[in-house]
Amino acid sequence: MAFIKQRINLQIGCLNKIKTPNQYYPESIIPFTDNEVFVDCGAYNGDTITLFLEALARQKIYGYKKIFAFEPDPINFQNLLSNHSGLSNIQFINACVYNKTTKLCFDSVGDVRSMITEEKNKKA
Repeated sequence: MAFIKQRINLQIGCLNKIKTPNQYYPESIIPFTDNEVFVDCGAYNGDTITLFLEALARQKIYGYKKIFAFEPDPINFQNLLSNHSGLSNIQFINACVYNKTTKLCFDSVGDVRSMITEEKNKKA
């Protein structure tokens, strides 16, 4: 519950305090193969990609088919490139993911608070 509250309230200082290594990939639910395609929508700095690779390693899988990393915030995108440009079979996409093709407003702040917004003065 604390993790959900921190996400709702966007309490940046708490984000790294409340998480578990298997929060996204519990081994009892998600068994991986070496043919995985991972799509990270809102890749931030690549933190979830790192957790994905660690989860593969815990299951003794040392390969994957492809990673697609979408990140619209330009600062976060540069950090993502810096952190993971050495990986093979990864495609970095500096764009939002949405359920239709449209123009969106985006509040780009260079951290986890970057988000789609209704305000017209923000960049899409």
